[in-house]
Amino acid sequence: MPFFILLFILFTLTGCVLSPGMAPPTEQSASGSGVAAEIVEISPKIIQEQMQEKIAVIAEPSEDMVTIKEYQVNAFDTLAITIWDHPELTTPAGANPPPQLLGNIVRSDGTIFYPYVGVIHVAGKTVEEIRLLLTKRLTSYIENPQVDVRIADYRSQLVYVTGEVGKPSTIAVTNRPLSLVDAINQAGGTKISSDLKHVSLIHSDGTQESIDLAQLQMQGKLSNNRFLKAGDHVFVPNNENDIVFVTGEVVTPGSKVIGYQRYTIAKALSAAGGVDMRTSNPSQIYVLRGIKKTESNQSALSTVKIYHLDANTPTGLILGDQFELQAHDVVFVSSAEVVRWGRVMDNFAETIQTITAARLYQIRK
Repeated sequence: MPFFILLFILFTLTGCVLSPGMAPPTEQSASGSGVAAEIVEISPKIIQEQMQEKIAVIAEPSEDMVTIKEYQVNAFDTLAITIWDHPELTTPAGANPPPQLLGNIVRSDGTIFYPYVGVIHVAGKTVEEIRLLLTKRLTSYIENPQVDVRIADYRSQLVYVTGEVGKPSTIAVTNRPLSLVDAINQAGGTKISSDLKHVSLIHSDGTQESIDLAQLQMQGKLSNNRFLKAGDHVFVPNNENDIVFVTGEVVTPGSKVIGYQRYTIAKALSAAGGVDMRTSNPSQIYVLRGIKKTESNQSALSTVKIYHLDANTPTGLILGDQFELQAHDVVFVSSAEVVRWGRVMDNFAETIQTITAARLYQIRK
């Protein structure tokens, strides 16, 4: 009799505790740790809300982005000043001067020296403003002076591009406005491992903004581009954390890199080799998404949203190809009821064999 009582207890424990495979998530199971949970059916309305959310986060172009400002000379730039018909002023060192004497290097205090004119302050001025200033000063010595001013070497205003780019670089800002995309291209372009959704632009004053360049590449959203200023630092992160997890009844469970393109449930399942047609229940596909708290403790979850997809219908298949995943989503494919019960019975059979072997051993003793 004790043997059958023990057998009954083990059967109960096997069915309730040792059942292999995960059951479909529920609001109760997700709320077990005290985190609020909500189950949402994936429908055309949900897809429409996703699209509206993406449109809402695209900012309007800022004034700095759309306004092209003329280059202002600063310390360490080199100016090439030409006074037509007066070579003695244009090349005061002679016809073949050494390279180090070519041009007028702006001093650290923002000034240059020019014959007859003396020391003048040029930092913060455009080349046209400098040309007019020199023309005015030279008029006292030269009748109707013809003055030309160009920047021979840009060395005062630099931006920095680091991270997952082909060649991290220091790039000079010139009289041609330098955009964020231009700077990344000059630094060797992006790589397969680049996370274009979260490019950081750190300004010289310490402020920082996160820019989604993937939207620019896919939809031509110019508001996601910027004109860079001196001291700006562009950092392109690695996409190793921009992943989703696919588990349950799929051929190859694991983590999948999203990349910068739209990544849907259908793509995630395809990357996992598809659902296991022998054991899966396509009507029970779930996306688990943790919503972070907005207070100081950003590492804690406030809500778990559970999106349910029934892929047994043609509509469900289409919705699966439209529902866009976010980083750290978990895609779970449930097993069929008969498969879960079969696994329970397999465990139960193994338990019976173990108990029977132990019982026979005791009898023989």
